Amino acid sequence: MTKSRFIQNEEAENILSDFHAGLNTVQLAEKYGRNDSTIGKLLKKNGFRPRSIKTKLTETQVLEAYEKYEKELWTTEKLGEFYSVDANTIANSFRRYGLEVRPNGWIPSLKDDSFFETIDSEAKAYYLGFIMCDGSIVEDKKHLALHIELQHQDEIWLKQFVKTIGLPEERVRTYTRSGGLTTSKISINSDRFCTNLIDKGIVRKKMGNKQIPLHVPTHLLRHVIRGIIDADGGIYDKTNSVTLSGAGQIVYQVADYLFKEAHLVKKPAIYDNPDIYSAPKMSIHGKEDFQKVIHFLYNNAAVYLERKYPF
Repeated sequence: MTKSRFIQNEEAENILSDFHAGLNTVQLAEKYGRNDSTIGKLLKKNGFRPRSIKTKLTETQVLEAYEKYEKELWTTEKLGEFYSVDANTIANSFRRYGLEVRPNGWIPSLKDDSFFETIDSEAKAYYLGFIMCDGSIVEDKKHLALHIELQHQDEIWLKQFVKTIGLPEERVRTYTRSGGLTTSKISINSDRFCTNLIDKGIVRKKMGNKQIPLHVPTHLLRHVIRGIIDADGGIYDKTNSVTLSGAGQIVYQVADYLFKEAHLVKKPAIYDNPDIYSAPKMSIHGKEDFQKVIHFLYNNAAVYLERKYPF
């Protein structure tokens, strides 16, 4: 429904209240779906002088901003917040100096889509394990895409991941689902990027016959396992226990691997659920074995989910 061009009393009170709180005319216009002049007239009518905002940047600031825009892929919105101007001022400043401005809705693509072609680092191994359990490869408009959606408190993990593969933090989006659940999500559309993951054993659907990823050097396997535990496992220091649930062979493989490589006293317990819709569960109990697993997986680790390892 189209808004009346006249501002009603309740809306006017809210606008004046936000003006007192520090919003400028541009911010007020955006929030209430009005144009700048309408907001300005309301403020003037009520005896207020519209708060001035910076409308120009110095040449040094423009060139500095464009470097962030080009090299770090900052958006005009983010630059506007940084320089206390609106996004249009940033874009117009670039044009005034003959600098190219990206089209609206532009999404940066991967600079290097071969990230998972060869697993030769801790980060690649860890993210591969995590994606095995909490990633989903789908066919989107005849192209492959990787989706990862986590609870909002793990947004920092997603931002770290996109920066590692050469994308800006702005690729992480926040959504509010039905029931009020807030999540953070990334989508990466790249056939080569996703094909490399599939070649390592990542299944196309989030639920599938999961197994420890293929073609990973032995010395990097513990990082893969840490990624798997961070994604689908649980670490409980109060009860000295580590758990993992998952479809397919992955639970049995992780249990065998940790028993041998972490030199556990007892073999991890596996609970098979007769319900075909429920996954088997691994459980490691006892203070000694708990400490061995934590030390083996997280000692000197450079990348991990902070919520899972709060020690």
